Amino acid sequence: MKTEDISLAIPSIWKPLTQQVELAVLGKLGEELGELVSAICRAIIQGGLHHEHTDDPEDTNRDRIREEIADVQALCWILCDLYDMDEGAIQYRRDAKIRMKRKWINALEAHLVMKGGIDPQSTEMQALVFKGVDEDIAPEITLDSLYKKLPTNDN
Repeated sequence: MKTEDISLAIPSIWKPLTQQVELAVLGKLGEELGELVSAICRAIIQGGLHHEHTDDPEDTNRDRIREEIADVQALCWILCDLYDMDEGAIQYRRDAKIRMKRKWINALEAHLVMKGGIDPQSTEMQALVFKGVDEDIAPEITLDSLYKKLPTNDN
């Protein structure tokens, strides 16, 4: 929402949750999400996933993130069961998001290569961006649309 639109907005009515199980599951999911965010931030600050999370060299940031992802996934599936959500629809959206994010990661990698002198419209660059992505599934994502979202060569 734009700042100038705030005064025109109609606030939504606050309806507190009264179901104890719903409160518990949502609260625990929020807690687990916070722990995952904390583990990710620690890895960023410490320079990567392979740095030790504790004094134990066997306890890495990667291990902690893996554990927190599992905790978040567990609570997400509990929430899905609680609300009787369509597992197939969730998996379909997850798979679509994975395909889109793979293109994004490939485009970032291609951008780094492009800084080395590869023509962004070349067949070679197309292959870099779309490697491992089924074009029939996400044809709306094009090389040009990805480049518009990338930092400029000045960055």
